[in-house]
Amino acid sequence: MAYEFCFLKVAVINQLFNELEVIKDQLKNIQQKQLSEQWIDSKDVPNYLGCSAKTWQKLRDERKIKFTQYGSIIRVKVSDLEIFLENHSVKRK
Repeated sequence: MAYEFCFLKVAVINQLFNELEVIKDQLKNIQQKQLSEQWIDSKDVPNYLGCSAKTWQKLRDERKIKFTQYGSIIRVKVSDLEIFLENHSVKRK
């Protein structure tokens, strides 16, 4: 088996790495957008928020977070959870 070698200038390699980083960031943004448009089941919300099931129930009762309910099925948009977290984040002094 024969090997071929290709020599590239360091500047070209650095440019390729920079372009790969840009692509990586774009893919991450696309994935985050797709995730935020997803709906999750109510039982998964406490884990997402880092709270207890009782706290999640209280947030629903007080209508602090938007949700959709059909019978006993409750679904929540991930983007609504993100909005809630952002609105309740503590800012630095």
